Amino acid sequence: MRKIEGERFGRLTVIGQSGIITYNNNRRARKYLCLCDCGQYVEISRTCLISGTTNSCGCLAREVRMRSDNKYITHGMTNTRLFKIWAGMKARCYNKNHEAYHRYGGRGISICDLWLGKNGFKNFYDWSMKSGYQENLTIDRIDNDGNYCPENCHWSTRKEQTNNRNNNVVIEEFGKTASELAEEFNLDVRLIYWRFKRGWTGDRLLQPPRKIVSEKQSGIKGIIWNKKQSVWVVKGIKNGKKDTYLKSFKDLQEAISFKNQYDNTTGN
Repeated sequence: MRKIEGERFGRLTVIGQSGIITYNNNRRARKYLCLCDCGQYVEISRTCLISGTTNSCGCLAREVRMRSDNKYITHGMTNTRLFKIWAGMKARCYNKNHEAYHRYGGRGISICDLWLGKNGFKNFYDWSMKSGYQENLTIDRIDNDGNYCPENCHWSTRKEQTNNRNNNVVIEEFGKTASELAEEFNLDVRLIYWRFKRGWTGDRLLQPPRKIVSEKQSGIKGIIWNKKQSVWVVKGIKNGKKDTYLKSFKDLQEAISFKNQYDNTTGN
């Protein structure tokens, strides 16, 4: 039987199996927890998902019915990047089956009432437009231990997010932040942070980057040079498998930044 976790069926994305349904004729079927594009969670049987009988939490039928009565028009943004960011934010904070829940909801991170409920997305959208949202930006919490709310969030590039986290790490051995050490020793802060997270100490932490004596050496484990395509290939742990291809970059520093962010996100 094929695994359907992570697959999409209409508006539903399968999170994981949540139990067994027993019908009146004693027939049994697997049921799965699914996240609807509207942000709601619902349990659906495997049969209904695969057959296409159910393709939303019920919101699609309500929208069609209400539009036909000329009583309601949806915001029309269900498939937009901004809506998916909002839905993902909710999943990380409230869905215990989400892979990142332990770093968000599991730590007590929540979302303010303004961005939840019936008008939650509209309020989030209005705030985003006033706060400089662009397609290349991601939502970032100013206080990493704080909640998602207008006072604690802003839009930034992924590189800025990574640098903000990296710069503020205090390396107790030297009594300085990674940013201060990078400036003092003329090193890239992302390289210092990468080494620090992997237990490098003393002179080893602050030594100049290893000289690349061949095109296959970046000086960082998990980043290798692909001579044929002339790109830096980033590898890491994905779905429990080591040395899995993640992404390619022309620029080595961009590859290092991505590797840092991926390792931080996945806890590797």
